[in-house]
Amino acid sequence: MGLAGLRRFLHGWLFVGVYNLLQIASCIAGIIGAHRVGLSTAFEELGLRGSFCRAATFSFVAALPMLLAFWLTSTLNPQMTILSVAVGCFLTPFAEEVLFRGYMFGQLYRRARWGFWLSAIVPSALFALGHAYQSREALELLGIFAVTGTGGLFGCWLYLRWNGNLWFVFWLHALMNLWWEVFGVAENALGGWIANAARLGTIALAILLTIYKDRLWKNGFREIDWRTENRSYFAALRAA
Repeated sequence: MGLAGLRRFLHGWLFVGVYNLLQIASCIAGIIGAHRVGLSTAFEELGLRGSFCRAATFSFVAALPMLLAFWLTSTLNPQMTILSVAVGCFLTPFAEEVLFRGYMFGQLYRRARWGFWLSAIVPSALFALGHAYQSREALELLGIFAVTGTGGLFGCWLYLRWNGNLWFVFWLHALMNLWWEVFGVAENALGGWIANAARLGTIALAILLTIYKDRLWKNGFREIDWRTENRSYFAALRAA
């Protein structure tokens, strides 16, 4: 996009939006090219064929600590625009989840069989690196790396525990971004102690809802337990 000179025609959130669309298209094309499959199967491989409404309900409940904390301690963001919400709170999180969780983690864990930690660390480190532009000094950079890197690992765990349904990770990411933007919490991903306490509350609630998910919802018809699938694969290798 830089070489094509698109910044002369697209500015700010419009440029980011086009960049995000290219990310998504590249991931879909990568799946189709690598596995010689159609568009529908590529969507399934990226985790986009799971339950959409169930994921939205789960994420809204999980993100309530952030909504309530910011509503009680902050005012509405006067700099918020339709583009900042549409792109920054929905399109960008979707593109990031497709790239880092659906594509990178999914392919490393299920296809390359790297195991959870190695498969999760690679995309999470790259996800954290992608937020480096938000820092102005070394200490702030370390804080942003810690927050976004840990968030990336959590996203991989959530994606795995929901058996490759990317909508759960996307909706939670999108709503966390939305409440951050609506109330203008901070200029970067680091935030203050109230913001991080609320964020930890949301993560803790999401973990609890995920651990006890089988008591709340029945598995979808197409869901496969990724952990069992990988354990069976490595057991077969050891037996051979």
